[in-house]
Amino acid sequence: MGKLGGGSLLIAGIFLVLLGALIQSDILTWLLDILGFVVVVAGVIVGLFGLIKLFSGKKSGSSDY
Repeated sequence: MGKLGGGSLLIAGIFLVLLGALIQSDILTWLLDILGFVVVVAGVIVGLFGLIKLFSGKKSGSSDY
């Protein structure tokens, strides 16, 4: 931290204050709920795509065998 100037420390301090305020607010729980929903939907889509690829029977890509 000795190489950081006063301006850099000021920016770091402002960032830490904003991060702390965000963590303590209800906005973070709302964002986590939305992120959890998006991850679940993405998991369902990827799982369905995997099932379709599994049962389609097509071999995609080259093989050494």
